[in-house]
Amino acid sequence: MNTKIKSTDLANVKHMGREFVLYQIQDGELDQLTAGYNSIHLALSGMVFGALITVVTTWLTRVSPSLKETVVYFSSTVLFGLAFLYFGLMALKDYSNARKTIQRIRENSKPI
Repeated sequence: MNTKIKSTDLANVKHMGREFVLYQIQDGELDQLTAGYNSIHLALSGMVFGALITVVTTWLTRVSPSLKETVVYFSSTVLFGLAFLYFGLMALKDYSNARKTIQRIRENSKPI
């Protein structure tokens, strides 16, 4: 079998060295990383908390809600309460991980 394609035509391998870039950072700048802390879980927690307050307020100010409305309001309250608890705990976990990362950077950094 005579083919016109050679093994060198299939792949070219080029070895490239790595380049490391080092940045100087001040100790106060590390604190700013977590001071301006933001997390998607923190945002979702705030949104769900607002929805929870809205549902509870509406449920409690209804004059004479029917059984169907009471079940809907109760279910919504439980759902939003659990979602608020979950997103709040995840936001705390994200914040804790951010603080651990900053601490690890501080421990592994050498002053210049």
